[in-house]
Amino acid sequence: MKTIEQLCEYHDRLYNGFMYRVYKVQEDDTITVILQNVYESPYGIKSFFRYDDIGEELKSELISWYNLFFCSNQCGSAPDYDYMNQAVQNNQKTTATVYLETSDSKYKDLISTLPDGFQIVEIATTEQYICRRGSLSDYFCFDQVKRIYGLLGVSYHDWDRVHELFSMPLIDFADKGKCCFSIDNGFDPSNYAPYIVTGLLLGYPLESTAASLINNNNHEVLGHTGHQQILKEAEEYFNVHDDYTTYVHQRTGVKCLKHNDRIFIDGQQESLYF
Repeated sequence: MKTIEQLCEYHDRLYNGFMYRVYKVQEDDTITVILQNVYESPYGIKSFFRYDDIGEELKSELISWYNLFFCSNQCGSAPDYDYMNQAVQNNQKTTATVYLETSDSKYKDLISTLPDGFQIVEIATTEQYICRRGSLSDYFCFDQVKRIYGLLGVSYHDWDRVHELFSMPLIDFADKGKCCFSIDNGFDPSNYAPYIVTGLLLGYPLESTAASLINNNNHEVLGHTGHQQILKEAEEYFNVHDDYTTYVHQRTGVKCLKHNDRIFIDGQQESLYF
């Protein structure tokens, strides 16, 4: 049985043409979470993550599928500065990077919004790092995080290193010399500890990080470019298998059809779940 649930929706306040939704699709024991830009043609899929339903998740206001849309003001798929600049103060994540000139009046405005104990430090010419007080261990249970990753199928041998990083003051992640990796480049799936910790710092669900680790960081980022690539691969497939009329893209499960020599992605309701 397939169930579909819309988890959240966000309308941008700064740019026209952005409406983001997150869907959770469950079919038997498999869950697919889909990040969608509603206005992007043809289907607006930004990325999706598949993982097994293990019956447990890390529940925290500091963790959200929506944070995956707002990775950073410079690199995220949704350049909403208000969201990023206020994410830590609004209890949406433990840390964030923002991009403001230190001489800009907006920087002073940002400083004024920081509660007591919150910190901000410059990590590049126009990049600041904001964090809450304390360490990850003050906000998340290490044992639960380790258990959930194991249930999700992540096999990792050096949890002692993750535990060390859990105890590190959040402000120290702004200094590569102290944490031995850059929060902006922590997503190297060959180095699990920074990958796992960066996900928590930026408020990403464990399931998204686990799916990326298991698939060697190969979750699909679609949108227009992704769909064009799928159609190109479908065309190559049909050139070899001329008698076939259906092609299923292996990495994403997106279904393509051939009719009267025209190749197209199958209808939104069937192939993209919602």
